[in-house]
Amino acid sequence: MRTYSWHCARQVPLVFPVFIIFVSLFLCLVPIITDPSPRYFIALVLVALGTAVYIPLVFYKVRPRWMGEYQVATAHHKLSLARSSVSLSPLLRIPKARFPSPHIPPFSTL
Repeated sequence: MRTYSWHCARQVPLVFPVFIIFVSLFLCLVPIITDPSPRYFIALVLVALGTAVYIPLVFYKVRPRWMGEYQVATAHHKLSLARSSVSLSPLLRIPKARFPSPHIPPFSTL
């Protein structure tokens, strides 16, 4: 856990964040309790699935083997598009990527 040595200019009593959390939970749960329709449960399932994917892949930085192969393929695809003669730059108003040498740069520089 990181500790910081600087002093915070603005300090808020703990009562205010706790109150805001309770109010937001109340405002989220009241429609579900008063009118339990399938759309709320679908939304909750989607939030749960997103959290289940986010925690291991982003927070803990766990990378499955197949994802590494996907990232390599995506990096090569992006490089081949950047070097292609066909450019969507005029349509998208994005400057075309230019590399100083014809070799493929290492993946760490992408």
